[in-house]
Amino acid sequence: MKYLLITGGLFSMFLFTGCSSPESKAEDRAEEICDCVKAIGINEDMNLFSLQDRSVMRDIERKAERELPRELLKVLKKIEEDIEKLSKEEKKEYTRALMKSMMDTDCADMALDNIPYDMLGLGIDMMEEQLDRQERFREEYDGFEEY
Repeated sequence: MKYLLITGGLFSMFLFTGCSSPESKAEDRAEEICDCVKAIGINEDMNLFSLQDRSVMRDIERKAERELPRELLKVLKKIEEDIEKLSKEEKKEYTRALMKSMMDTDCADMALDNIPYDMLGLGIDMMEEQLDRQERFREEYDGFEEY
């Protein structure tokens, strides 16, 4: 019975301290940031084509200009409170946990769903063409320095 009470006490202690750990706070902050993004109109229904619709983007931009800075500032202040008493190493762990938590939010899923993976080859080809153009320009420009 004594061991059961000790085990139960330890379990409850880990449970309650785990809920206020820096990692769980980081998860909460990541969700709050995602909620800010959702509040301006970015949601699961968006796709690459709706992002190109100028009226949709104007609405999102207006909401983002008005609402996003204040809401993000609130979250940033909470993050500052979370880390102010932590050591340098604990701050690094908190930041790592925050970044991981950001990737686990719905917002990261929305962003990753809209990446045109099948167009990656086209993007690489365009990048190569631009680099070639820049190199040709540099070669031509370097020739003018002799005069």
